Amino acid sequence: MEPCFNKKTPDPGTSIAVAITTSSNIIDWAKYLPEYNNWDNGGRVSAQPSVQPFSAAQPGKENTMNICLWYLEAIKDAKNKDVFYGIDDSSIARVREPGYIASLPSNTKPFDVLKESMGGLLIHELTHTNLGGLSIDDGRAGSGGCYGWDCVGKLHNIHNADSVSVLAVCMYLFTKGFWVDTDGMLQTV
Repeated sequence: MEPCFNKKTPDPGTSIAVAITTSSNIIDWAKYLPEYNNWDNGGRVSAQPSVQPFSAAQPGKENTMNICLWYLEAIKDAKNKDVFYGIDDSSIARVREPGYIASLPSNTKPFDVLKESMGGLLIHELTHTNLGGLSIDDGRAGSGGCYGWDCVGKLHNIHNADSVSVLAVCMYLFTKGFWVDTDGMLQTV
């Protein structure tokens, strides 16, 4: 969790958490880690093992969520900082502009820009809590988690936190008159 409290923005391409949510459950790591290590060494073809069978609930204890300081600092100067604070008609229009789409990194879809809003981030993190279902960041993607339109579309894991976040943002976009095609592009309903 230490990198989360560093105000220095990580180098581009560095895979690091932007937020960390911790359940109040007590986990029997001695029993869980052999399951995880067996999965991790097996090529990650199946879903990451859940910690739930190895957990004891602590209903009187709160879960914690930390949004990393470096991330909050980076948002102040980000190209998409207005989207971070909410998805509105202007941000939807912008991510549909051909020039804007062409300026995105090759692995970023227009939908991904909208999903990285504060709402998308909070939904993702809330799914890690006890009440949110103790979702995981499925590591089959090879980077410690599966994030964004392309990865979630290939993963098909309802227990992956970003799968829930993607669904929530898609549902919101539908109320605004849009759907997302297989390429992560917004289309009118």
